[in-house]
Amino acid sequence: MPRYYSLAEASIVPLIKADLFKDAVPSKMIISLACGVPPIFSGEGEAEKIIEENKCGWVVPPQNSEALAKKVEEIVNDSHGRKEKALMARQTAGKIFSWNKIICDWLVHLERLSQK
Repeated sequence: MPRYYSLAEASIVPLIKADLFKDAVPSKMIISLACGVPPIFSGEGEAEKIIEENKCGWVVPPQNSEALAKKVEEIVNDSHGRKEKALMARQTAGKIFSWNKIICDWLVHLERLSQK
């Protein structure tokens, strides 16, 4: 996968507008970030928050093909912005989705549960 992602300037991670997806972080977004390819996320919720807080991609409203097309055009014409987002994508993947971070968060959660 990294070989193919290395050819991309961005990835597209589309979700439909549904409460079900608000707490979801799609695995395809995590892979894209880990490969240093900033995603264009079309959705709401947790994944949107991660992208906006870490400046590691772009967010467009879900199920809005016109906004998605416009964002793709903007990205094509902004090589500097793409490079900045790519750097932030890789850093975000390590900061949020590394095994070390996941295990530490899990242990903190277990500790809290054991104190109840």
